[in-house]
Amino acid sequence: MAKEGRLWLASPTKTSLTTSVSDVRKHEKNTMVVTKETIFFPGGGGQAPDEGTVSGCKLLALVELEEGFGHLIKESFDSQTVDLQLDVEAREFAAQQHTGQHILSALSFREHNLQTLSVHFGDDMCTLDLDTPPLPEETLREIERAANDLCRRSLSITGHLLTSDEVGSIPNLRKKPQVNEDIRIVEISDFDSVPCCGTHLENTAQAAPIMVFGQTKMRGKARLQFLCGNGALAFANKNYKDLSTISELFDSPLSTASERCKQVKEELEKLRYDYKGLKDKYLQLAFQSEALEKAKTIGDCTFICWETTEIEPKQLGKFVGEACKTDGRLVVVAAPAGEKSSVAIARSSNITVACSEVLREALT
Repeated sequence: MAKEGRLWLASPTKTSLTTSVSDVRKHEKNTMVVTKETIFFPGGGGQAPDEGTVSGCKLLALVELEEGFGHLIKESFDSQTVDLQLDVEAREFAAQQHTGQHILSALSFREHNLQTLSVHFGDDMCTLDLDTPPLPEETLREIERAANDLCRRSLSITGHLLTSDEVGSIPNLRKKPQVNEDIRIVEISDFDSVPCCGTHLENTAQAAPIMVFGQTKMRGKARLQFLCGNGALAFANKNYKDLSTISELFDSPLSTASERCKQVKEELEKLRYDYKGLKDKYLQLAFQSEALEKAKTIGDCTFICWETTEIEPKQLGKFVGEACKTDGRLVVVAAPAGEKSSVAIARSSNITVACSEVLREALT
């Protein structure tokens, strides 16, 4: 396949293209429109593929072929030419996240000697796994500040398609290529170079702001959560609105809203605990007044049957077990819930009746 056909690399700013169709074929349940060149990035390096349209039809996927590029669409297609239109907003979002990840990975390595293990680019949040246990908050902020300082330097970003012999001439190479041909190196001028097949920005300023929102522990390593550019601004604005709403609901200053939430949570947990204790006492009283008074004694066995909507089905077993701690009892409790009912049966340890037989007869 001709390297010049990969216009997402040769002409990354190109957003539309009218080109000749070399073939149209069925591909499973879809139609594949084959061309010798395309503006769409097929995906790779952790980055999702480009979005866009193929003569007005939604692009489902792009397949790199020996003879060119196969564009998958649902609709049938019958034309000698095709109009490709890139979703510019989606491309910009992806390029901002990918460029920002390069900056974060490079800074983590060059200033803290931390290798990047893996990355994931999501619509709502991106993650970067580093070969280290979770980092101190101060270190996260240091990396974030350094990343935004580098963005302000507006360093140029270029991609080089090289042979394995040419790679050695690239400065600041952070990672060795995993392939021996068609090696693409993405270089941030005077700072970092790394093999990568994804789409990137023209300079670091376009990735700003870079925001590290936190980290989680993943298999003992630090997983940083980050967003860049428009994605970071949108996420920060949404969080600010949510925090402002919480502040208004609790009549608390914005600066203390999170502490107020913790306080309310503690109060709610105490209320739940108190409520559980009161409900247990209520159920015992209800059991005595509604069930024990109507119990029937046959020989040494007191048969107690109670139907109630006050007990949750998952609590039935525990309740009848507690009721049968008193000798001489066979207890059946039913808890109707809509069109369904749950039934639990238990006996005291000195009763020899088979509960399964009693339940089977009751159900029939």
